[in-house]
Amino acid sequence: MMPLTMWMLLELLALRANAEASACDGSGCAEAEADAQGLLQLVKGDPSGSSCSAHSQCNELRLSGQCCPTTDGTYLYCCDAGSSDSHTATTKPSPTPSPPATTTNAPRRKKSTPDVTSPTHQTVPAAVQLECSGEGFLNCWTFDTESDPTHGYIKYVSQSEAMQLGLYRLEGGAVRLGSIVGTNEPVKAVRLQSATKFSPGHIFVIDIQHMPTGKGTWPAWWSYGPGWPNSGEIDTIETVLDETYVHSTLHSSAGCNMPVSGLFNPNCNAGNGNEGCGMDGPAGSGGSTFNQNGGGVFATMWTTSGIKMWWWPRKQIPSDITSDKPDSSSWGEPYVTFPFGTQCPSSHFKDMTLVINLDFCGDWEGSVFPGGDSACIDYVKNPANVNALSEAYWNINYVKVFAATTTMTA
Repeated sequence: MMPLTMWMLLELLALRANAEASACDGSGCAEAEADAQGLLQLVKGDPSGSSCSAHSQCNELRLSGQCCPTTDGTYLYCCDAGSSDSHTATTKPSPTPSPPATTTNAPRRKKSTPDVTSPTHQTVPAAVQLECSGEGFLNCWTFDTESDPTHGYIKYVSQSEAMQLGLYRLEGGAVRLGSIVGTNEPVKAVRLQSATKFSPGHIFVIDIQHMPTGKGTWPAWWSYGPGWPNSGEIDTIETVLDETYVHSTLHSSAGCNMPVSGLFNPNCNAGNGNEGCGMDGPAGSGGSTFNQNGGGVFATMWTTSGIKMWWWPRKQIPSDITSDKPDSSSWGEPYVTFPFGTQCPSSHFKDMTLVINLDFCGDWEGSVFPGGDSACIDYVKNPANVNALSEAYWNINYVKVFAATTTMTA
């Protein structure tokens, strides 16, 4: 006789293959398709109990919405409240509960992101492969002005317009990337993409004095390869609302699973790559807490062995980074490690273009904003909220790319 756990897994796969989305009520959730982010929990429920009442399993996952046991009590589907499509309720779990969105059911989707034709970075025999700071910061980047692929309430502007409007300027040696809100029009901001793309064997380091924060904001420091998601995506920094920690996530094509504890989903192709695999960063690594403490440094090391991420507050930045002699073996444990191997070959990630951007509302922020995306748009375009969004800007001391000379261990 087949073990119970295997039987349950096979039944789960069958349900996911054949299910059709329906209203999130007691009967509908028995047929609803499982959330691609892995919100389907294998539980033994009581089908005679309250059909859509909150369940402790969902509380542990820090989800909002209704939780519905199936008719046989074996599975529990966690559905977004008020949604008629449970498979679209793919908001990323957060350490602090957020009010459920009421006007959007769009999944978090940072992509599809435009392919770029930038040349590949030519590695040189030196620790510092690229340095972007001060007057030379612009030499590293291009200004992407295409429509936002994540449907944000945003208009990314060109270099000339950014400088004319003061959205790009130097302040005390740091680069300020600002935003213009409260004009009853889409927010104006910048999206920078690196002028060259990178192969494995590099450490991407960013020193940030101030990170955008506030209701409606969705800042990110990340990288992606061509033909998304086939060449992968590495998100080191993302925050929504007024969170005080970052989310760090990988997105890939099928066949990349991470055997790492603490991830919200081990499948980096979850939701066809839209959801990915990742976890929350350390407390204080984002938002107002990060800013009040003077900012800090993030390092993302990408080799053929895997991807590691570190974060240090301002007063704890390693001296070997500030002296341009990075030694990752002295940095202690990263806050997350994504190892490559048989479960996720390194070929899933290649030709990375670096990106710094600030979005507003859209597929993720708009889905967690109280009242949904339309309420988010109303908030950020309202002239009365200009002061409330005064923290929606980057101040960046530098971006550096180092050669990764220290072998990673899984």
